[in-house]
Amino acid sequence: MSFLDKLKAVFIVPEGNKGNGKKREAGRAVPAPSSRELSEAERQAALSEDSQSMFLQMLSDALEQQNEPGFDYLEYRKALRSVQALGNLDEAGCYRTAFAAAQALNVTAPKLIDAARRYVGILELEFQKFEQTAQQFLEAETTKNERLAEQLRRSIQEKEKAIETLQKELDEAKLQLSGSEGELDSAKAKVEVNKRGFSHVYQQLSGQIQADIQNMERYLS
Repeated sequence: MSFLDKLKAVFIVPEGNKGNGKKREAGRAVPAPSSRELSEAERQAALSEDSQSMFLQMLSDALEQQNEPGFDYLEYRKALRSVQALGNLDEAGCYRTAFAAAQALNVTAPKLIDAARRYVGILELEFQKFEQTAQQFLEAETTKNERLAEQLRRSIQEKEKAIETLQKELDEAKLQLSGSEGELDSAKAKVEVNKRGFSHVYQQLSGQIQADIQNMERYLS
């Protein structure tokens, strides 16, 4: 059995084997403290089997590196779980019965308590390392996202300025188009007036000359 399996066996209560409230409390892993309230999605992620297994592997590796040979707290914990599984003793009786196995190996209560405190210190150190790593990751992500956000803000400002410039140019072009169309209409009107005036003068002069031709043919021939 691997150290991870051993750790699960003495600390993690299988779902199908949970007993009364006291037994669940004794066998339940203590959740890691959090600096803020987690969202429902985060709580579900934190409680997923995969993440629990991953974190348990990390902590078991740390404990295995510091595990001392012989009967110490972890072996006592295993004996305690076995006694608790019988379900015929109260809490004090379970602890004392399990301690009898330790005494048979010349293990004293102070030694067990010191070993347990040492393991707590190991776990606390690993938790601090995890918190530090998580904080460093968060700071790196924050820096990266802030840098990206600043780039996007500058890009948005540049595009807004470009839009303003294009809008101004568009308005000027529309104004020029309107003026050009007005000038064309004015030119058409002016040409039409001139055409009418020219036609009128042309008809007058041409009519007068035609009348003179008729008169000359009549009177001078």
